[in-house]
Amino acid sequence: TKPHAAAAAAGSAATDYINGSRHHPAAAAAADHLLQELQHADGKLEQLFSDGSRVLHFTNGTVKTTRCDGSMCIKFTNGDVKRQSADGRVDYYYAEVATWQSTHPCGIEVFYFPSGQVEGHHADGVMDIIFPDGAVRRIAPDGSEQDITAGLLPAPVQLPPPEMDRL
Repeated sequence: TKPHAAAAAAGSAATDYINGSRHHPAAAAAADHLLQELQHADGKLEQLFSDGSRVLHFTNGTVKTTRCDGSMCIKFTNGDVKRQSADGRVDYYYAEVATWQSTHPCGIEVFYFPSGQVEGHHADGVMDIIFPDGAVRRIAPDGSEQDITAGLLPAPVQLPPPEMDRL
């Protein structure tokens, strides 16, 4: 395997790995054989894997994994995680408050709190709340509240929280 021409032209050092003989622990999520490492002039380390995935290690400790299906995951040094799936859903984990925010392509944002409470925020200002005891309440943009059944919730609000071990 030859170093990527653009990276070489930019002055990056490159190391090739044939037969996947070396893996970087932080790149374990890529789960395939490491083919090449590119050391960029700005200090970033880029790893290229045989399944088409790329792992970029930034100098501040942030790690970004991009897969060939278009999905990606960024792990920040403060413990936050941003994950984007190929279908456009974006999950963000706020480590300091142990809370997930999922933004769906339809525009609904769903928050999963450590208490078990789930909130669905709609683009039109409606908010659905699922309380830890299972009670469900809808709050209209004018502030009026109504108890509803879970069956009336839109599909994104009914989804379980993202899983940390999928990172």
